[in-house]
Amino acid sequence: MLLNRPRAKTVLREKGLDAAVATTTENVTYLTDFRSIGHTFFGRSTFAILPADDSIEPALIVARGDTAAISIHPSWVRDVRFYGKYDISLPADGAELTPPEAIARDYIEKSWGHSEPDAISALVRCLEDRGLADKNVGIDEGGFTPVSFELFRKKVPRLKSSFASGTFKQIRMIKTPEEISKLRRAAQIAERGMEAAAAEARPGVAENELAKIIYTAIIKNGGTAYFVNVHCGTKGSLCVREFTDYRIREGDVVYLDVGAKYRWYCGDTGVTAVAGRPTDKVRKYQKAIVRGERDAIEEAKPGVKASDLYKKAIDGVRKNGIPHFNYHRAGHGIGLENSDLPAISAEDPTPLEKDMVLCVETPYLELGLGGFQAEDTFLVKERGIEWFTSGNRELREA
Repeated sequence: MLLNRPRAKTVLREKGLDAAVATTTENVTYLTDFRSIGHTFFGRSTFAILPADDSIEPALIVARGDTAAISIHPSWVRDVRFYGKYDISLPADGAELTPPEAIARDYIEKSWGHSEPDAISALVRCLEDRGLADKNVGIDEGGFTPVSFELFRKKVPRLKSSFASGTFKQIRMIKTPEEISKLRRAAQIAERGMEAAAAEARPGVAENELAKIIYTAIIKNGGTAYFVNVHCGTKGSLCVREFTDYRIREGDVVYLDVGAKYRWYCGDTGVTAVAGRPTDKVRKYQKAIVRGERDAIEEAKPGVKASDLYKKAIDGVRKNGIPHFNYHRAGHGIGLENSDLPAISAEDPTPLEKDMVLCVETPYLELGLGGFQAEDTFLVKERGIEWFTSGNRELREA
């Protein structure tokens, strides 16, 4: 199970909430272990209800078009409600069905006759069935438009609602064993893509060719790429997050920052390469950002504040070769989203806890020179950390 249910229960009660409603792909996936392709790609609403009281059953609300998907990838949530229109013909008597087909048939026979015309009506019915329509409920606002939220509130006028996307992020800060396993694998896949490109960052190779190498390596290792940042030469300082047919020149700095997903979970890592022989300045700058990154990671343990890691990272870079260095953050939590809590920033005093998964990074961008990166992913343990990536962010020389 992805959901850290004891933590969710504690956080909901601390905030005085009787339940939380997930509306975004990430939060519905987290609560239910079910990923709706219709939600992700076609805009079909999907909702999940998690009551704070264990005696009240959770619920999952999906479009009829997701019937086949949930039969193949079932949720642990037993109460699955459907809405909308969709057609699957039932077999003639005696037809032999595969197990997923048989489950889909059961959903159709038992649930479709009671499905609601639209997602909001289904959500309201679920809240009413659980006695939550007049309770304090946190609503993940990310999956509503202003119009749909207004319609929802009109249908449950006695509901005491509050926006809860931040509540979900707070719950998701501490990872379950299943999440940790997926995050470890995602980080390793991202690193393989990054290293494959760094090894080929030679004069004459185009940015889009390096990107293709990254995508190919990630797919071969069982992941999917969700961002690929390849910036070569002086334009790397702009970090425009798109690659072109620009061909690397001798001495170009190559900024690599790669994100890969494994079974919905994110892996993020980065390094700097140079085509040919680097200048003394390029060497010094990469050593400086690596030292800052390493100083912050060495500080990571339960009880240390995220803002303390930020200070360590910034000070480490400044003291080791870039005295003017500054960046708005030095990393982030990571999970179903690339940027989970906590933020490794001056403004986030969150104490680190066991089973947080973090990325620490010290990117440096200088107009006329290029972009530099050093980023690793790791797990906070009771004492110290477990590296998910290699920790080697020295300059790659191709």
